[in-house]
Amino acid sequence: MTQTPAQLAEDLRALKQQRKAGELDLATYYQHLLRMVSQLADALTEEVGHLSQEEIAHQVPLMLLFLEEQIRKFGERT
Repeated sequence: MTQTPAQLAEDLRALKQQRKAGELDLATYYQHLLRMVSQLADALTEEVGHLSQEEIAHQVPLMLLFLEEQIRKFGERT
């Protein structure tokens, strides 16, 4: 089951609080953030059929920027 935006926002808030409180080391925090990216991608994928072409057109540049930057940095590390 896909999480709602409110659930994702609450999970992110809690995760940030755990990191701030020193409950998570940086690597674990990063792993949790990556899992959240995956959960968000699942939710956004399910939502596509309900979006207008205009809404999708606004999202595409953000997705491209994120993907290109992460792929570039990943390539630099390997």
